[in-house]
Amino acid sequence: MPKILIVDDEVRIRELLCKALTREGFEVASAPGAAQALEIIFKEPLDLLLLDVGLAGGSGLSVLKTVREYRKDIPIIVYSGILTPELEKEAREAGADKVLSKDVDVMQLVAHIKSMVKVEERVSQGVCEQE
Repeated sequence: MPKILIVDDEVRIRELLCKALTREGFEVASAPGAAQALEIIFKEPLDLLLLDVGLAGGSGLSVLKTVREYRKDIPIIVYSGILTPELEKEAREAGADKVLSKDVDVMQLVAHIKSMVKVEERVSQGVCEQE
């Protein structure tokens, strides 16, 4: 089962995405900030990183740049509510595979993730890790 890490400082967003992704057969971990995210990224195998730009205690772009220095194999989607053309350009230059606005419907986001990570087995339930 593919594993996705959701990095967002909004609990509501993490819970919503976790439920949607586990329904679609993904294993999901979540982190509210940069430090927790980096700890998970460098300790656990991941199939995709879903990363907000505005994080408490650090920037999502700094997380993106750090991950790309050491792990070029993880697909990364930057998912932000404060997306501007400049921010999108900076995220792509830093190594984001996709850059999406939080205006994108959750099911559209799930479709983007499924196009990047193959789900072999459907699982109707899963445990969402909340920190």
